[in-house]
Amino acid sequence: RSRTFYADKALIGTLKATYALLEGPEGLYILDQHASHERVVFERLQRVHGTAHQASQLLLHPVVIELGRAEFAAYEELKGLLEEVGIDSDEFGDGAIAVRSVPEVLSRSDITGIIQDLVHAVIQGRLPRTPDRQEILARIACHRSVRAGRELQRSEIAALLSDLDALGAPTTCPHGRPLFKLILLSEIERWIGRRP
Repeated sequence: RSRTFYADKALIGTLKATYALLEGPEGLYILDQHASHERVVFERLQRVHGTAHQASQLLLHPVVIELGRAEFAAYEELKGLLEEVGIDSDEFGDGAIAVRSVPEVLSRSDITGIIQDLVHAVIQGRLPRTPDRQEILARIACHRSVRAGRELQRSEIAALLSDLDALGAPTTCPHGRPLFKLILLSEIERWIGRRP
């Protein structure tokens, strides 16, 4: 059930092309744009599960990715989970794979970058050798999300706030970090000396 929490705040600007500054009755909300977008993408990917093949889009041209020996071994460990989240791929010649379909939410994403990120996370121990679906989705969502430092248009921020509300107004990213910090008006007034 959705509740309005983000979209009813007034957007008053951005800070360092990373944080959206929102005004609410209580004070100033500093919203992390990357973490917020990551949560939205994560939730959309979650919905793909169970309907992976219906929600996946067949790519017009398969994305062929060259992998080294260690990378290919890590890919083989991930292959089943990738299919579970709607990324269908198979071996393509010697030391390469072909990605044939992806979830719609990833249709305009850097698929090569996502696969390489997951494979290297397994190799470097940042993902367990047998990660669970949640960890895979959180990692993909992070890779797919708006990067800190990319200037968002006001309309893009407004859409992001509406998307968060449509998800039930979550307050953390998939990794558990807070999406925003609230600075109460009363705190600001104390700093400025308007109240004791």
